[in-house]
Amino acid sequence: MGYAATVAKLKSGHSMRLWLAKLIIVVAALSGATASADPTGTTATVEKSSSQPALRGFDFNLTMWEVSGVDAEPGAYENQIALIFEPSWNIGQTFFPKSWWKPLTLSSRLLVEWELTGNDASFRGPSFASPTLLRDSPEQVAIAEASAQGKVADSGVVTGSGRRATVSDLWLGLSHNKLVTIPKLGIDVGLAARLVLPTSQESRNTGFQAAPSLTLLLNRKLWRFDFGYGFRAAKYFYAEKVASIGKLDGTVSVNGQNVTPLSFDSSGTLTPNFGFVNFFTVGLELPKGFSLEADYFLFNVFSNSLSNCAVAGVPTADVCRDGHALGDIRSPAERDSQWFLLEVDYKPPPMDWWTIGLGISTYAPLRLPNGTIANPIIQVNRNNYTTVYLSLAVNAESLATRLKKKGN
Repeated sequence: MGYAATVAKLKSGHSMRLWLAKLIIVVAALSGATASADPTGTTATVEKSSSQPALRGFDFNLTMWEVSGVDAEPGAYENQIALIFEPSWNIGQTFFPKSWWKPLTLSSRLLVEWELTGNDASFRGPSFASPTLLRDSPEQVAIAEASAQGKVADSGVVTGSGRRATVSDLWLGLSHNKLVTIPKLGIDVGLAARLVLPTSQESRNTGFQAAPSLTLLLNRKLWRFDFGYGFRAAKYFYAEKVASIGKLDGTVSVNGQNVTPLSFDSSGTLTPNFGFVNFFTVGLELPKGFSLEADYFLFNVFSNSLSNCAVAGVPTADVCRDGHALGDIRSPAERDSQWFLLEVDYKPPPMDWWTIGLGISTYAPLRLPNGTIANPIIQVNRNNYTTVYLSLAVNAESLATRLKKKGN
């Protein structure tokens, strides 16, 4: 299956990191078989064709994405490339190959993205609100929103070698893809755990510390169809209730004069407190190595509550009272978004170690400015909510197995 089948300085103390590490170890989690990225938020493991994997339980997925916007208006078009690194270790297969623990897998995930053209806020300052692709979890959705105003503004639209690469936050997960099967219904029940750590610049700027989460997944395979539903809950840990901001150091040149820019201690954006996601997926296996999949995600993220409603220097202000008229400033704020993906994949039957995919992705706020529900399928405008993408994924275990068979 392809992507649609499944899309740093710590400010906390040592005790907090140790507690979170213990939490992620003791919770079983879910993962599905894929050679690409995984919208459920768990790094996938490849189905093993034998009881003795070629890599002894270790695996590595490498996926390259080429993402293009669909709005070609001047100053609106954007194009990006992303590399997704997903090492994993099938602990159950290694130590308990004939027991209930067999699917238990430890995994991690890191993204590196480059902008070829465009003005995406992820690669410069906060002037543009275009969401990047691959924000496929309530953890990362909320972290990206809180970070949008917490960056050091760069030089605006740039070209050529002036564009820089961005590194995502690090995901660590533990997965078990079949805790139990519901009798008669044939529904497999899985559980997932993940810990997000701040390795990206945007997260370090805003005081993000960690985000543990749990996922419950139901899956039912019927003929060539694969139906799935999942629910994920996430908790965020930030140093402050209002996101800090990366300050400009030194002076800037204005009309030939060096000027010290005005600096602020925070971005004014409330940091997230907790979040939920519901996701639905339908897959169809087609002949000759082709497959088709559609996914829909609904994100609900709630911000921290303000402990001080007053505004310094404004004696009549009360943001707790007045915030309800100002949308996201209300306490607590709720930020709702949705994500739709449709992808067709091709995996050559004799060469099942690589997969190529072509898809459309729409990640956008749930509601339009007038309060009505937005079209989840496609939105063509300067926000670049809708993009098309081409993916190429390579799996180490499948490749090693193929080479091993040829050697025999």
